[in-house]
Amino acid sequence: MLKLTFYQNSEGAIVGNLDSGDRRLLATTHPATIAAAIFALDEYELEVATVTGSIRVSIPIETEVLDPLGKR
Repeated sequence: MLKLTFYQNSEGAIVGNLDSGDRRLLATTHPATIAAAIFALDEYELEVATVTGSIRVSIPIETEVLDPLGKR
């Protein structure tokens, strides 16, 4: 399962960090790059984590389940 973790870097930008197990695959601020990587890896299970919490989702994702993770 892939894990997508969001964090704020030293410049204040929100970075998406995509991991597979203990292997870092990608870190970027560009959402389309993250989406393309997930689809290229042919993965359908994803854990999304923010400072607010985390949730496991299946692709296609119902975006409503992600809304609470974006609230501070």
